[in-house]
This record gives sequence, structure tokens and C-alpha cells, in this order.
Amino acid sequence: MTTQQSAHVFPEEQVAGSGPVGKGGHVVRDGECISSLAAQNGLLVADIFDHPANVELKAVRGDPNILLTRDRLTIPPVERKKEDHPTGQKTTFVLAGEPVFLRIQLLDRDRPLDGKPFTLVVGGLTIQDTTKPDGTLEARIPPGATTGLLRVGTGADLIQITLKLGALSPVASNEGVQERLQNLGFDCGPIDGIVGPLTRGAVRHFQAKFGLAPDGILGPPTRALLKEKHGC
Repeated sequence: MTTQQSAHVFPEEQVAGSGPVGKGGHVVRDGECISSLAAQNGLLVADIFDHPANVELKAVRGDPNILLTRDRLTIPPVERKKEDHPTGQKTTFVLAGEPVFLRIQLLDRDRPLDGKPFTLVVGGLTIQDTTKPDGTLEARIPPGATTGLLRVGTGADLIQITLKLGALSPVASNEGVQERLQNLGFDCGPIDGIVGPLTRGAVRHFQAKFGLAPDGILGPPTRALLKEKHGC
């Protein structure tokens, strides 16, 4: 089994949000994001993300769907409303909710996998379509879904990918860097938060490919470019 040992941390790698942030009674677990938490609690994303008690979390994370395990937040109670309607008549109530979309771009050696048939199985739904010219696919998914299965292509060209939804860590964290490197095809070994030789090597390859000095250091320019190339 390949492992990597802890390495020296450079001053420019000490960035805000590299560890858990926020306050509140809910401790974020692996695979949770505010979209899933809102759906589970009958709330809108803004009810949680814009809540005054979560101002620190919002300022540091910036994206309601990218949280770090062990972040803390406040989940407010559902506001109860009373509606008066005459008896003996049919009354329709509409439950407020928000759509959640999954968007993925598929590349093979930087070339988009365009026009490929795909089947996405997620949250009890089966979605079939073809990828767009830029290799992307987009589908509306249940907000509480945490896993999915994606099949792209047919026959000998069939690709099967197990999806872990809502589990992307912030790019400020070592885990978030490793997750993005792996998704972009740069092998950094296990997602363990350890910036050892494997991760340093993957960072150097990423930097060299996209025009940065290949020093292997996770400074702000490298993290920003990694977030840009990954899309989030």
C-alpha cells in the first residue's frame, strides 16, 4: 500500500479556513452540505446560510454546498404559519423547496466526451441523456442525495463512476486540494489531508500544466487556479 508522510508546511500555505470554522449546535458530518441539511429540516438554503448565527461560516466558506467536516452551524427551527380557510372547501398548499442540480464535465486527456449516452442513478431516480459538446452533463437531483452512480458510453467504452455528492471540501483545506487534484486526474494518493510527497508531486504536475512555477507549494495562486480549473 502506498502511503505518504507529513511534510513541512510553508508560510504561504497557512490560509484562512483550512480547519473547521463556525459556531452552532450542528457539527457537519462527511457528505453533508447546506442543501441537504435544508431539505432534511424543511428549510430553504438561505434560511441556514444567511442566518445571523452563521455569519462567520458564510464569510469563510462562501459556498453553501462546500463545507468542511467538523464545521459548525446553526440550523434554525421551522417557522410555523397559521392560515385561515373556510371549512367544506378544498384548499391546496404548495410546499416551498429548491431545485438541486448536479453538473459534471467529463474529459479524456483534456478532450471533452461529447455526445456520449449516460445513465445517472441517484436518489431513487434514473436519468438518461447524452453529454453536451463540452463534455458536461446536468441533471436535477433530490436535494438529500449523498451518493449516485454514473455510467457513460456503451460496450467496451463504458465508464462507470461512483459519485459522492455534497462531499467536496473547501479548497483552503488539504482534503479539498486533494479531492480536486484527483477529480482533475492528478494522482495524489489517498484523501487524507496529509501534504506529503505524493500530494506535492501532484501539485507540481498541476502547476506545470497550467503555467505556474512547479514548486509544489499550495500558496493562494495555486489554490485559486485549482478551484478555477475544477469549477468550484
